[in-house]
Amino acid sequence: MPSKPLLHYLHPSRGERIVWLLEELGVDYDLSVHLRARSGWAEKTLNEVSSLGKSPALEIDGKLLTESGFITYYLLKHFSSPNVEASPSDASVFWSHFAEGTLLLWSQPTVVLGGGARAFAKNESTKAGALALAGWYTSEAGRTIAPALQQAEEFLGEHEWFSGGDKPGQGDFMMGYALDQLARGGQLPIGPKTKAYIAKMKARPAFVRGMARATAAAGERGGTRAPLLTHIAMAKLTLHYLHPSRGERIVWLLEELGLEYELVTHLRTEQGWAGESLKAISPMGKSPVLEVDGKKLTESGYITHYLLTRHSSPSAEAPPGDDSVFWAHYAEGTLQLWLQPAFMVAKGVEGFKKVAWYKMLPGMKMGAGAFGGWFAGVADTNIAAALGEVEEYLVANEWFSGTDKPGQGDFMMGYSLDALVNGNRKGQYDVGPATRAWVARMRARDAYKRGQERIAAGVAAAEKEQKA
Repeated sequence: MPSKPLLHYLHPSRGERIVWLLEELGVDYDLSVHLRARSGWAEKTLNEVSSLGKSPALEIDGKLLTESGFITYYLLKHFSSPNVEASPSDASVFWSHFAEGTLLLWSQPTVVLGGGARAFAKNESTKAGALALAGWYTSEAGRTIAPALQQAEEFLGEHEWFSGGDKPGQGDFMMGYALDQLARGGQLPIGPKTKAYIAKMKARPAFVRGMARATAAAGERGGTRAPLLTHIAMAKLTLHYLHPSRGERIVWLLEELGLEYELVTHLRTEQGWAGESLKAISPMGKSPVLEVDGKKLTESGYITHYLLTRHSSPSAEAPPGDDSVFWAHYAEGTLQLWLQPAFMVAKGVEGFKKVAWYKMLPGMKMGAGAFGGWFAGVADTNIAAALGEVEEYLVANEWFSGTDKPGQGDFMMGYSLDALVNGNRKGQYDVGPATRAWVARMRARDAYKRGQERIAAGVAAAEKEQKA
């Protein structure tokens, strides 16, 4: 039986997910509440707990667990309750990754940028530039968040919970906080089914107890899942891949597993966005999309989980172990969470520079540039800390699976780390020698090389067809 957990919770934060889950499981736990500073950032006390100063952090059995997605996975693996879905279904796993890899990835930076813009500038002209940049990013984020909310609304129109069953599961503990925060913002279209879902979640006794406990604590301060392995080698696989994109992860995995698949390559527009062809495949126009016998799977984290729990290979860890699951969530919930908006904001700043001076208020360009620099500093601090944690792990481990074979964590982490070492982010951040060695090992694998060759051939064919 696991030891009594100690949850370090930043109030308010995504840690609410774990409070709710612990209460739902009926686990006896201690709660250590950390407050936000006046600036909105976490107190320094969290840095004494976790190297990244992040919440939630769960101490259990002498281990410190971070990443909401991994903590929910761990707790549902080691504890059971008649109130929750014990073994996460495919739907639960999908929505747990969707919560971080889509909703949070786009919504959290808008909060940071919006608050930062209002507090950033010293005068009205530079503030106008900062607010304009933040507004541009929020608008672009909305292009993804709105269809994401519609996708959730459609699912909830047919299902009671994100588990797909009559009990909440991992997908609910991950999605609940994100949807509640977006609904509170009042700026995005939240459908009636989603609103009803949020109300139903908040009415659960376990949720009420958890929030009461977290709020009171803040006020005082001022079962093992059996893996399912079935082969899908005979299924028809079609991967829709946007070039370049995180879809590279799935190409490598498919090659590593030795599966036959069709690769359909989609090119970006001159502005760098996905074209209309992807919107005909996926309602959000996102990549990757994997069709399995006509069923469309999205979210890199879910696709890697789906493949590795249904197909085994001597060259890859299957099914994913605890380390792999942790790093699979870390890839989107921590590393990409800061890498992507940093890239987008820099792109926005460059766009502002090209606008004719007479179309903007005096000082707006300067304000946008300075504010973009401020956000880059915030992102760089978080990225540097994350890369430090990555380096520390890879000093002691060959792969993110913690074994002698790459696993789900490796397939998820590869794209971002390769971009930092060899791609369009090269030289921007301090990448340690163990991390560089890991990237070199990944690139040296025959399956990875085959995947890159196939991508290159697909891009060449798509470009030729586009010119025809």
